[in-house]
Amino acid sequence: MINETDKNIPSGNFEHSYGGKYININCTGLTQQSITNVKNSVERVRNKYDQLKKSQQDRQNHQNSGSHSSSGTTQTSQSNNSSNSQNNNTYSRNTNNNNSYNNSNRQRVDDYNERIRQQGDQIYRNTQTYSRNVDQIVGGVKNQFDQWHQNRMAAEEEEDDGEREETGLERRRREEAERAERERIEREARAAEMRRKDNLAESRKNILSKFPAGELPTSATRVNSNKLYYFVYTDAYDLREESPSIYVSNIFAIGQYPDGTWPMKTTVQAEINNLSNYTEYIHGYYTSEQEAQAALNKFRNEITGTGISINNITYAGKNANVQQQNQTDNKQTLDYWGNPIKNSNTTQPQKTQPQQQEKKKPKLDYWGNPIKE
Repeated sequence: MINETDKNIPSGNFEHSYGGKYININCTGLTQQSITNVKNSVERVRNKYDQLKKSQQDRQNHQNSGSHSSSGTTQTSQSNNSSNSQNNNTYSRNTNNNNSYNNSNRQRVDDYNERIRQQGDQIYRNTQTYSRNVDQIVGGVKNQFDQWHQNRMAAEEEEDDGEREETGLERRRREEAERAERERIEREARAAEMRRKDNLAESRKNILSKFPAGELPTSATRVNSNKLYYFVYTDAYDLREESPSIYVSNIFAIGQYPDGTWPMKTTVQAEINNLSNYTEYIHGYYTSEQEAQAALNKFRNEITGTGISINNITYAGKNANVQQQNQTDNKQTLDYWGNPIKNSNTTQPQKTQPQQQEKKKPKLDYWGNPIKE
């Protein structure tokens, strides 16, 4: 007897063993090719089932034929030999038992084969149903995808159209807003820069105002020193510039002449005006060179702190080599014009005059002419 068994496999598989060989039928995850393979497997099962049934039928017919022949022979032998009758009866019982056993096995095989056939038919029907369902599902999914794709394409076209229309309007608004913002930022930057430059120029002016222009000495100048000290600085082309430059001189002296007069103011001013191409400012006076130098150093430090650069110029002064004298040590009385007044009370030594004979004065007429005597 050919050994046949069934075995259930997880995940919806079914295996049928025929003669030690398994036929594996996968009932899930089917494709068109897998359905065709299932159909072929079912046909092979049916063919093997038909072959098995025919083979069993032939075997049963052969056994039935042998059983009838054994019974005839036993009856003939009983009439001739009684000892053989007992043996025949024993054999007959054995044969009947064998036939009963064979019939029982055949019935069990037939039932099993029928169950296999029914299972194969059920699998075939299930695969047909599954194939139709798969076709319907695939068709439905395809239709749904096609509809979704069409809707998506239409929506994208509408979005593109709407975006283009919005871009035209929004672009103009955005450009106008950006232009207005740029102009506002530029205006604020220009205003801030102007304020910064104005503040810078104002701070520079404040420094220059602390060193105002002075006056050169004249006969009307009332000072207690015969030597005055000055320095000269110029203005800048524009104090609002980032790094303007000015001219600054050294310390120079204007000395008083022995007769109490001072160098001509116009002459000194003309010489100073030739020191640069800018307007010169004469700052002073100071009665000591140390005081004037301290003022000059302060001026340089403060003015360069605002970003102004300094160009040096030199002026020798006027009558600068005179020996400085303090008028408190040798006071002189000056007239209205600043000239010294000689003291009439000063006692002067009398010079001895040789005695001369007195000359007789001539007489004069009415008109002042001498009258000859």
